[in-house]
Amino acid sequence: MKESEMSNQPPAYDAQGLNVLDHHDRRGVKSKYITLLQEMAIKRYLPEPVNNRYALDVGCGYGRLTATLAAKGWNPIGIDPAYLLLSYARRHNPTILFCQAQLPDLPVKPVGMILLQNVLRVLLLNNALSALTGIERHLSPSGKLVVVENIRNHPNYFQVNSLVTLLENRGFQLQQTLPIRFGRWWMLYLIRYGLIPEKWLPRIAEYELSRAKRWRGYLPPWQYLNVLSIFSPNRN
Repeated sequence: MKESEMSNQPPAYDAQGLNVLDHHDRRGVKSKYITLLQEMAIKRYLPEPVNNRYALDVGCGYGRLTATLAAKGWNPIGIDPAYLLLSYARRHNPTILFCQAQLPDLPVKPVGMILLQNVLRVLLLNNALSALTGIERHLSPSGKLVVVENIRNHPNYFQVNSLVTLLENRGFQLQQTLPIRFGRWWMLYLIRYGLIPEKWLPRIAEYELSRAKRWRGYLPPWQYLNVLSIFSPNRN
């Protein structure tokens, strides 16, 4: 890969050594496909802004989905503790505000939506779920908390019920859970190794969204599912 092309690639690891990309995905096509699919899901499933148009993308990383919030009509602010990732995000999204911060200390007034994309499992693995305490204070009364997370029948992952219970215990009420994609699918390996033309990716993503929507609740031990869940603050 040329040096100029490498500079356009997001960092594979953050400052703590946590991987933010699949290191086997050397062509970057798998990451491109998953981003495309999740962008489609956000545009399709996320609520439109009503009164408060500000949205926080907490744990935004290199800004992979932050711009999608803007395309949906939100005024997004990317939040991440990793300066290396934020530098890339700012360089490739110059019209969007990115701030170096982390839960539970978010330096903003209440917003209309908070997106947590692959954040809860990181907190789980680091025994840091207490960082969610008080997150409801950063939402306006009609605000929404949107969680995109992998679920699996494994101690190092959330299941749907345990994820919902976690957030209910912190003052939220589930509105909707929408499956996005299955983590282990033979087509994904063909995509990773460049055996599928990139022009086919939007059609494959459409198929996978409709395929995941038919999920009926059972996951074999080897499989995981990427889901998008929408919560509202329980102000009662």
